[in-house]
This record gives sequence, structure tokens and C-alpha cells, in this order.
Amino acid sequence: MARRTGVLATTIRFYESVGLLPPPARMNGQRIYGTDVLDRLALIRFGRKTGFSLKEMKSLLLGFGSRAKRRNAAQRKLKEMKFQREQIQLKERLLKQIALCSCGTMQQVAERVMKFGARIRPDQ
Repeated sequence: MARRTGVLATTIRFYESVGLLPPPARMNGQRIYGTDVLDRLALIRFGRKTGFSLKEMKSLLLGFGSRAKRRNAAQRKLKEMKFQREQIQLKERLLKQIALCSCGTMQQVAERVMKFGARIRPDQ
């Protein structure tokens, strides 16, 4: 399976241990995987590349038969990514203002940041 998918054997065993992959059948001590494992590994790889945690992937795979659960998982991740994107944009604005500032005091830096709209909420 590792050769067919490009996923390390240790990674496949780890995915089994955390419940992302079903326990395989065994023949003469070797793991025998069904073709469904190829699909699962492809989904896990996609999920990991798009920022899903292992816990989220497990939840997604356990509820994969339900279109509503898949849609909800995708919508939650999209909402999370939107928030992360907004946070990155805010940080970029803040850093650009600090980089452009020839200010000498922290107060002057803060005034410049506030003037140019890089407002930071107290909970961040």
C-alpha cells in the first residue's frame, strides 16, 4: 500500500492507530488493504494539505456517509480559514505600518497603526 500511494508505511500504521483507517485484514502477518483505503488515504492527504487536523479528518471520515456532515465539516473549515485570512491581513497591515514608521516611541508606533486602520481587538 505504501508503494502504491506514496504514503510511508509508518504513516499508514499511525493512521490505523488513531482510527483514520480501518484495521486491515492480515495474511501471513502482512496487512491486506481493501481498495477503499486508497480513497481514504487520498481524502486524508487532501484534508491535511487544506488544514484539517487529524481529529477533524477522523470526524469527517466517520460521518462521510452523510452529505450533511460532509457539508457541515467543509463549512466549518471555510469559516475558520476566513477568520485566519482576516487575521493574516490584519497582521500584514500592522507590520507594514511598523516597517514604514520612523517613529521613536511605542506611542508613536501605536498612533500610526491606529491611524491607518490596523486596529487590534483586545481579545487578540
